[in-house]
Amino acid sequence: MRRTLLLLLVLLAGGAWLIAGAGDGLRREHVTAAGVPLDVVHPAAGGRRPGVVVAHGFSGSARLMAPFGDTLAARGYPVVLLDLAGHGANTHPLPDQTASTENSTEALQADLAAAVAYLRSMPDVDPARIALVGHSMGAGAVTRYSAAHPDVTATVAISLPSAVAASAERPARLLTVVGGLEFPGFREAATTVAAQRADRAVRVIPGVEHITVLYAPATHRETVAWLDQTFGGPLDSAAIPFPGRRLAGAALLGLAFLIGFHPLVARIGVARPATPRGTLRTRVTVTVVATVAAAVGAVTARLLPTTLLPLAIAGYVTVYAAVTGTILLLYDTRRARADNEAATSARGGNEAAGHDGIPDEAARNDGALDKAAGHDGALDETARHGGALDEAAGHGGVLDEAAGHGGVLDEAAGHGGVLDEAGGDDRSAGAGLGRGRLLLVLPYAAIAIAVPVHLGLTHALPVGDRWWLLLIIWAAFALFAYAAERVTGGDPIALLAVAAVFVVVLAAAAVTGLTHGFVVLVLFPLIGLLLWQTLWSFLLNRRSAPTWLTALTGALVVTWPLAVTLPLVG
Repeated sequence: MRRTLLLLLVLLAGGAWLIAGAGDGLRREHVTAAGVPLDVVHPAAGGRRPGVVVAHGFSGSARLMAPFGDTLAARGYPVVLLDLAGHGANTHPLPDQTASTENSTEALQADLAAAVAYLRSMPDVDPARIALVGHSMGAGAVTRYSAAHPDVTATVAISLPSAVAASAERPARLLTVVGGLEFPGFREAATTVAAQRADRAVRVIPGVEHITVLYAPATHRETVAWLDQTFGGPLDSAAIPFPGRRLAGAALLGLAFLIGFHPLVARIGVARPATPRGTLRTRVTVTVVATVAAAVGAVTARLLPTTLLPLAIAGYVTVYAAVTGTILLLYDTRRARADNEAATSARGGNEAAGHDGIPDEAARNDGALDKAAGHDGALDETARHGGALDEAAGHGGVLDEAAGHGGVLDEAAGHGGVLDEAGGDDRSAGAGLGRGRLLLVLPYAAIAIAVPVHLGLTHALPVGDRWWLLLIIWAAFALFAYAAERVTGGDPIALLAVAAVFVVVLAAAAVTGLTHGFVVLVLFPLIGLLLWQTLWSFLLNRRSAPTWLTALTGALVVTWPLAVTLPLVG
């Protein structure tokens, strides 16, 4: 325990040091101009200088682009980073779900105009020398703005999604940057636009994709070099800071919270004896059932009016998770009923034989007596092969939920050892998780995901409608997590299989047009969150946590980033 605590302190201190030291020596302020939240970064040196506005992409924020504020300000450029409509701290909704309509284009241009106007009003900015930098959706927005405003001196478009934002006439002095691992459409747009004019150029950053291109040192070097060339040389000779410093700090903080969960549940829970995990046959069956459930969920979510939820893409994903979870739960209920009927029939046969203790057929096959007729609460043949306790046989130690006979595991226990919270297990009331203490894991989960993300990655504090939207999305994913726990019995291998099916089917839905293609770009973060959820599920199951608590805790880790990063729409 002491070594674990020491490790946690080192991780927390290291993460805090990395984040706090990012952009050291630069002056920062947060302001709001024309309703648009702005993060402003001033270089250490004074005097009027060229200024830069930095715009994030879809589902991003000013905080996500903070490394560009560090880089540009360190090289002498005053920087304004904005939260576009529906993103970050900006509670004004984006007009549509995909930022692809004329109304959304106008909203983004209006926000950029507010940011540019504020930049030009700053005392350390030369208003005649302005540059714009944008990523993805923001790249399209700054390219359009520069094309409509020839007084913008230079533009850098990173991961430009479409070539229609530019023409052969405008804008001038445009650099397009694209990751070497991005989808072909991004490289095609970058090269097409760059080839239209002699004063444009394209840079391909090797080894990075749509998100990691933001943290690649080469991206920052190319951006600074383009602006320095445009404005007549470097304004400051300072070295470019490491763009991934905040991200590394967030990773250390997240790792500390991830590891710290173990000693937390160790103090408020009781260790459960090892239980047999699901068989290969059970795991394959669960995977097949999960695949069918997810496929039905993906199609159903496309048919329902999911766009009514005022959070882009979240409506589809929420319904997808809820429908998939409902089908899994129905399957688990039907399976338990079939197991009970089979066990009742087997017990009836034993009783008809005269209760003489002769082993029944299932007991002979497994080499053990079937003691169901003796009312001693042992596993029947179905429980040994499928992992379920016979609820109907509960004449003396087997959980009869209606009668309240506590002290045993529910039918899911054979699959992975998850307690049936409704059963009143005496370990939960006494030596197990206390009614008050067990709820500590929920605020811990919220802090564990929100603090590292907000401090080191992107805006992660719910604002405006995001609070009630968070509850809706959380409920849907909690249903899915609860169903996954029940159908797998908490078996971590089976849970990983269900999570893999969930991701693969969601990706297929995006590729086939059932939902927004943006989903494909965030699959890797989603996979990481689901792995996090599975690990905590394993720890909670080992400490006698009720299934509902395991589901709520894991679901919160997954849904918080969705609720705070996807754009508000209206």
